Amino acid sequence: MDIYFHSRLSAQIDGGVYGIQYLDARNLADDLMENEPELFAK
Repeated sequence: MDIYFHSRLSAQIDGGVYGIQYLDARNLADDLMENEPELFAK
C-alpha cells in the first residue's frame, strides 16, 4: 500500500481525475507498474 500512496496515480484518484477511481485493483496495479516503475525500484 505504501507504493500506491506515494504514487501520482493515488493523487489522480483522490481528485477524481479521468474516472479512474472506478477501475478494479488489477488495472490500477498494472497502471502503476507501467507508468511509475520508479516506485518499484526501492
